[in-house]
Amino acid sequence: MRYSLGDIIQISAQPCSCGWRGLSFAILGRSDDMLIVKGVNVYPAAIRNVVASFAPRTTGQIRVVLDKPGHKVTPPLHLVVEHGADLQGSALATLDAELQTVLHDQLKIRPGIALVPPGTLQRSSHKTKLVEVRAPRGSRRPVSVFRPRGCDASAIAAGAAAAARGNGIPHRARGAGRCRRDPPAA
Repeated sequence: MRYSLGDIIQISAQPCSCGWRGLSFAILGRSDDMLIVKGVNVYPAAIRNVVASFAPRTTGQIRVVLDKPGHKVTPPLHLVVEHGADLQGSALATLDAELQTVLHDQLKIRPGIALVPPGTLQRSSHKTKLVEVRAPRGSRRPVSVFRPRGCDASAIAAGAAAAARGNGIPHRARGAGRCRRDPPAA
């Protein structure tokens, strides 16, 4: 039987410390969460696990911040990590350096890390989104206009004019303007 659940797993045949001798597996992440940084596949859940291993110096809460949506990331990968409540000054710099080293050793990435105070990152009672997409400052997202393939601009303009007159009926429903894909009028 074959399943496609979208989970990335690691299967181990090593005996467990509890005495289990069968196959065991660990869920590493989801295939749809994967990011590609300089050709290296990175899972946000794996980053969270590395950061959580630094408890109590970190709270374990992270966000991966992307400049644009998609799986391919232009280096460096930007991380926001909540540090522990007792850290200040040089202890923060030490934590940053240690996180950089361990992330490079285990995941083969060198991210840019921003350490923030505890409670800064939003928490959720459900699955927390580990990846956020933020547009760089000063940039504006392009405004896209939906136009069906093969549809005349004049037909769209006629529909917009009909909507502006207040009847709100789309141009194709009223017959004002025609789309090239519509069958010819009889």
